Amino acid sequence: MPKNTAQLRRAWKAFECEEDEMVLIPFGPDRIRVAPPTTQAFEALAAVLHHHGYKVRTQDTDSYNCRAITGGTGKSLHSYGIALDVNWE
Repeated sequence: MPKNTAQLRRAWKAFECEEDEMVLIPFGPDRIRVAPPTTQAFEALAAVLHHHGYKVRTQDTDSYNCRAITGGTGKSLHSYGIALDVNWE
């Protein structure tokens, strides 16, 4: 069953804003910083995007970032190394 944002924050609390705990992995032409337990999932996503010819733009693709959620005060899931924005423009 999918978890909501509050449940994800609790589940990944150990990684909250822990930049030194993140790992840098290839993601298409880019490299992204993620929580170690998520590496296989992000690698699989990169493989699917590559298979379908989706072009990842490095200038508007990013992952780990210790910050509040846009328009709110709670931490963004990017703060836990479990979120990724691809080609946000």
